[in-house]
Amino acid sequence: MDEAERRRGLDGRPATVIEIPFARSKASEGERSFRAFRNAMTWLPAFARRIRRIDVAGVETVHCTASLLTGQGAIKVIAVSTTARTQQALQLDLGGGHSLLLAIDREGPCAFPNALRRLWNLAPLEENLHSGWLLNGPFAVDPGRGRLAGSVAVRQERFQELGQTFGERLLELYDRTETDWKGVAEALVLDSSAQDARQRFWERLFDVVSRDFDDDLARFLHAPDLGYGRLAAERRAVPTGLPAPFDVLVRASGVRRVTDGALADSTVLAQVSSWSMLADLKD
Repeated sequence: MDEAERRRGLDGRPATVIEIPFARSKASEGERSFRAFRNAMTWLPAFARRIRRIDVAGVETVHCTASLLTGQGAIKVIAVSTTARTQQALQLDLGGGHSLLLAIDREGPCAFPNALRRLWNLAPLEENLHSGWLLNGPFAVDPGRGRLAGSVAVRQERFQELGQTFGERLLELYDRTETDWKGVAEALVLDSSAQDARQRFWERLFDVVSRDFDDDLARFLHAPDLGYGRLAAERRAVPTGLPAPFDVLVRASGVRRVTDGALADSTVLAQVSSWSMLADLKD
C-alpha cells in the first residue's frame, strides 16, 4: 500500500489509497454504494478541506481547482475536471464553514442534477430540498449522520442566518458583473457574445433560486432583507418574464406597475406592446 500511495501521489505528496473488497454475497450492496459515491464524487473535492483530486482506478478521475472571483475570497470560481468534461461553479462563502455552490453552464447559473442531494456535511445528507444549488457546512446531524438534527424551528433559524450572508454575496456578485462583466464571463467560461449575455446570466440565477420559494426549508434563506430578497430590493436583477420591450431586469422595490387582466396574457401583451401608450410605461 505504501508503494501505491507514493505512485499515485501528486507533487511529491503521498495519496490516500483505499481498497474496499466486497464479499460475493454483498455484491449488489457494494454496487449501490459505489453508484452513490460516484454520483457525488464530482463535487466532493469542492467541499473537502484538503482533497482536490479523486482517482477511481480504471473508472474516473476528478480534479478540482479554485480561483478567486472577488478580492476578499468570498466568491470563488470552481473548475472540476473529470474524464469526460470540465464543469464550472461559483462558490459563495456563507461564513462559519458554510459554502454554497451554483452550477454554471455557458449561459450562466443552472440547477444541479436532481439525483444529487442538496445539503452536505462534507458528504451528501439524506435531506430532500427542491433547490438548484448545493450547500455544505458543519450542520448538526443525527446519530446516523444521514439527516439534519434539531427541531424544525432550529433549522429554519439556521437558514435565516445563512440568508443574511447569502444576500451580501449576491450583492457582491452583482456589483462585480456591473464593473467587470467581461472578466466575470471569462472566469466562468461564459458565452458572452450575445448582446444580452449579462441579463441572461441574472435570468438564469432567478430560475435556480426561485426553486427555493416553494421549499419548506430553503425558502428561509430569502426574505426582503435576506438572500435573493435583498438582491431584488437593492439591485436591478429581477427578470420581468415579459416580452419586449418589457423584458428587462428590474429592482423589485422600484416596480410601480404589474400586468393584469388581458395584459397578463403574454400573447396579448406581445401583440400590443408596440402601442405608444404601453411603450411609454417601459420605464
